[in-house]
Amino acid sequence: MVRIYTPMKKVPFQINNSSLTEACMNAFNTGENEQHEIGEVKTLAYRNGNKLVINDFVMGTYAEEFIKVVNKLYYFSYARIRKVDGGLCYGYHTDEHGLLNIHVPLSGDFERCFMIIDDELFKPKLDGCLYIFDGSTMHTAINSGNVPRFHLHFEASIER
Repeated sequence: MVRIYTPMKKVPFQINNSSLTEACMNAFNTGENEQHEIGEVKTLAYRNGNKLVINDFVMGTYAEEFIKVVNKLYYFSYARIRKVDGGLCYGYHTDEHGLLNIHVPLSGDFERCFMIIDDELFKPKLDGCLYIFDGSTMHTAINSGNVPRFHLHFEASIER
């Protein structure tokens, strides 16, 4: 059963932000990244059927540990690092599949990074929390700063 978070739920979590950011940034800088609308993405983990596959460049890092912990709580289809360059934003949209979006801020100027979800403004921070919302609600991410914003993003179908 999907628990609906309207518009966003902030879930305290035991995250070592510096270790997670370091591991994710190292992974992001390994090999090539996919171009995605207004930035780049790097897939860290994905599902092959029901099996969770964690990419080799993540193995043995804090990011691998973190992904496995989140996997115990949520059944997610992928874990990706999303980069949004300064001065850019996504269009206001819904996700066609309407799954849970789980965001973990990694780095950026979070005084100038925002999310609008169901017409409400949110400012995710580097505070050791998961930010979760229903992807079928209207939403966007805005980076009005001058530096790239990086988030670890999980797309989850159910809460375990």
